[in-house]
Amino acid sequence: MRSSTTEQTVDTLFLAFQQSFKDNIVIHKFAKTIPTFVRDCIRACWLMNLHEPALVALNNIAHGTDFDSNKYEIYTKEGNTVYYMVWPAILLHEGGPVLAKGVVECIPSHKRSTPSRQTKQ
Repeated sequence: MRSSTTEQTVDTLFLAFQQSFKDNIVIHKFAKTIPTFVRDCIRACWLMNLHEPALVALNNIAHGTDFDSNKYEIYTKEGNTVYYMVWPAILLHEGGPVLAKGVVECIPSHKRSTPSRQTKQ
């Protein structure tokens, strides 16, 4: 019962998603090329919401936030400051333990270089 209800809900939400972008040709065209991915994302979000208590996606990390290695992994550039989020961290519940670490791109940390001394000849 729950599985069939979930699939009906996912179908309804997928159609609503498509309709919400029908006026934006670029997004609408892009979403039509990856329908399986979009449906899977909707399904995952729906099931996270059904979980009791609901799982929480930490999707509000802002540019300039200090990097937290307890909740996130680095994407390609190491640093101490977040540039942007690639994938959200998932918590078991609001304020709860990390179920899955998210991924962030950091602003690269530049090592201080000492000025080279020129030798006199």
